[in-house]
Amino acid sequence: MKTKIFIIIISCFCIWNLAVYANNGDISSTLYNTDIITYFDGKQIEGYSLDGRMMICLEDLKNYGYTVEYDDSIRTLFVNKDGEVADDFSPYFERGTAGGIAGYTYETDIKAYVNGVFVNTENIGGRLVAVAEELADVTETDNPNKVIGMSKYFMNYNYDDVERILNIYSTTDSFLNAEQMLNNLNNMKTPLGQEFYAALVKKVYPIYDMGYLVYVNQSSSHGYNSFLYLLKNNGEYIDLNNIFKQYNFITEWGKLNVSGEEDGLFISKDNTSVLFSKNVDANIYDKSEETNKYCLDLRSLIIYRK
Repeated sequence: MKTKIFIIIISCFCIWNLAVYANNGDISSTLYNTDIITYFDGKQIEGYSLDGRMMICLEDLKNYGYTVEYDDSIRTLFVNKDGEVADDFSPYFERGTAGGIAGYTYETDIKAYVNGVFVNTENIGGRLVAVAEELADVTETDNPNKVIGMSKYFMNYNYDDVERILNIYSTTDSFLNAEQMLNNLNNMKTPLGQEFYAALVKKVYPIYDMGYLVYVNQSSSHGYNSFLYLLKNNGEYIDLNNIFKQYNFITEWGKLNVSGEEDGLFISKDNTSVLFSKNVDANIYDKSEETNKYCLDLRSLIIYRK
């Protein structure tokens, strides 16, 4: 009897697991037709309605001043603002009629980062969509950019329910330039001026467009944590630790796993990439330096082996 009960319990557990864990390609959500027109930095962008929220395709942002690059080795899409919308780019999408199923989103194991920050996404026909209001939500509790009225992805938005128009913006007059953000870091503050306790700038590397790559150590209970910031002269900054972590280049103690630490980074001649070597794990048989050389592209944020 006990054996039968045990088998029933295990069977139920397996069925529950099958129901809870979705597979790639499974339908996740339903998209609906909408009469809302969406604009991104003053230009129309195609929007999709999901449970009363608007979704935009991240790959579409390549036409709005962003680099969009995919690294299949880590199943990750990187989307980074690196310019402005072209004046002669004028997409047009007719206003639809609310109601009725427009399609579906699907489960995916692909991750996405916008301006160096992870964002939740879903798949539509091989492309990734994210909720526009989440991308541009200034009110989130973990948003370090509230002081300049931007979300953690460096966006904000407004919605006109009378006109049924959603406007998303990725620019603001409140930005600091790279020099001002560097000055904040030198004074134990975050790039935007919040307290950054016991933080010490170890090294500064000039990069393209008069920006900076800054290596910072912060004292902690186990010694120190290391941070690598990309300061852009357009007023945005990227915490590159998020990217290094995605590539497994952050130790369990919060240090960058880079040989030579701040002295182990080398900027390319065109100032658009960083060369470095990963610390060799003592358990790895092949310890030749050549196998541990990497390059971080500062525009796409993709790390690849040299």
